[in-house]
Amino acid sequence: MVPNISEIVPVADSIKLYAEWGAEDSGVPPDRRAYLLGMAFNDVFMAQGLTFRTEYARLSPKSVPGAWYTHSLWAMKYHGRVFGHHADTDSDDLFIELSHTIKDKFLYKVGFDKERSGIGKIHTQEKYQYFVEAGYDFTKWSNLRVRYGYEEIDNVDNVKGIKQENHFIGTELSFRF
Repeated sequence: MVPNISEIVPVADSIKLYAEWGAEDSGVPPDRRAYLLGMAFNDVFMAQGLTFRTEYARLSPKSVPGAWYTHSLWAMKYHGRVFGHHADTDSDDLFIELSHTIKDKFLYKVGFDKERSGIGKIHTQEKYQYFVEAGYDFTKWSNLRVRYGYEEIDNVDNVKGIKQENHFIGTELSFRF
């Protein structure tokens, strides 16, 4: 975290930089690496509660493209879904989000996600997701959220020319104790 960055560059109050690095331990040193890099600009343009965040994840080591989430004995999936990074093995993912919380009561988010999976295959699947979210905190222990997402997929399941569109709509009413 770099606090008070606005004194140097008036773009944000603070910047948070973060990274994750992982490797399968099948080699010495551990090979089959993957990583995630991210940054968040807090109070963008000095607007209280306005945050811009971006992340890039790479789950496609050049040495063994299908290494992540594919163990032969311990499957890394539950009901067909990876419980690691949603992009799955042999993939990369770019995520961008702008969120704004106003007076600790109302929030909204808009975002974009581009994901490529099956990078080592003949036809890479590409997924583009766009989403919006709005929410209101009634009290410190209750809130309401409304979400909408749109998704376009090219080369579904790595099959050339297969396209798919999906719409996601959700609401959530939460009570915390």
